[in-house]
Parts: sequence; structure tokens; C-alpha cells
Amino acid sequence: MSGLTPVTRSLLRVANWIAGKAHSQWCAAMAAETDAAGSNSYRWALGCVGAALRMRLSADWKRVATLALLPILVNFAEHAIFLPAAMAAHADWLSSWAIVPLSIILPLALIFWSGWSAPGPFPVAFVIYLLVMQKLWPMAVFTTLTGSQLPLSVWFGSNSTYWMLPALLGMALSSALYFAALYAGYKAGETRRLRGV
Repeated sequence: MSGLTPVTRSLLRVANWIAGKAHSQWCAAMAAETDAAGSNSYRWALGCVGAALRMRLSADWKRVATLALLPILVNFAEHAIFLPAAMAAHADWLSSWAIVPLSIILPLALIFWSGWSAPGPFPVAFVIYLLVMQKLWPMAVFTTLTGSQLPLSVWFGSNSTYWMLPALLGMALSSALYFAALYAGYKAGETRRLRGV
């Protein structure tokens, strides 16, 4: 009886994606082992995913740690700039529109750098994580701290703004800029890697 079912094939694809092209021979061997495992093929394929994850983390732990912490650091840095600038704007020492560039420049620079330093394929998982940490995490923290029962009305109500725009438009624009910065950084890094610099 073959151990390769649609579920085990999917798990092996995930393991192959995590392990990367450098470990394609290992992935092929694991597929053969999964096929031979028979009734234990599901456990074997799940173990392959875990082993691939451990291999990737042991090889790229600094990069994984950097990418995991970067959105958190960007968020804190953005607020460290935004809060004093907002207080200065409230006191009429600074134009309200000056806050927007201040809160855009630092995150875009850090996001460009993370794309530039990314080895391998385009980091799709990082894009998703970045958007969650930049958009949803602040909402959850604010809602928890204020004890608000209706976070959507606070964040997306008629008076809500994000980057001095209606909330949804501002969040969509900032997400598009983050993605563009990451993609531009990735392409610049890819060009650098191809040149061998």
C-alpha cells in the first residue's frame, strides 16, 4: 500500500518549500520514505515538516529572529516618532501633515532593508506577518487597553483616520507601500546577489 496520499503529498510540499532548493535531495528521499511508511505515512510526512523547519531555523536563525522582531521594532519606532509629533501638532508646533512622512520614512526604510537582505524566494510569509503586526496588532492592543467592546467602530468609524485619510483607504495605501518597499528591496538584493557583490 502506498503511503503517498493527497494529505501526505501536501505535507511533503510544505517540507520541500520550507527546506528550500538546497535540500531537494533530502526532500526526495523523505518522499520515498513516506511512500514506504504505509499506514504511518501521515506521521512520517508530519515529521518531515518538523525536520525541515528545524533545518531552516538552525541555518537561518538570525534571519528568522530579525524578521520576527522587525515588525515589532518598526511598530515601536513608528509610535516613538508619531506620539511626540502628534503632541507637537496638537500644540500647533507642527503641521498635522508633517506626522505622515515622519511615520512613513522609518518603516519603509526598514522594510526595504529586510527585502534587500532576504535570501531565496520572495518572503510571502513575512509580508503577511508584517501586515498583521503593523495593522492588526495595534488594533488589538488599543482595544485591550481601552476596554472597548466595539473595536471596529473605533478603528473604522466615520471619524476614524489613518495617515490623514479615511481609515480603510489609509491602511490599504500603507499596506501597498510596505509591499512595494519589500518588493523593491528584494529585487535590489537579488540584483546584488546575481552580480556577486
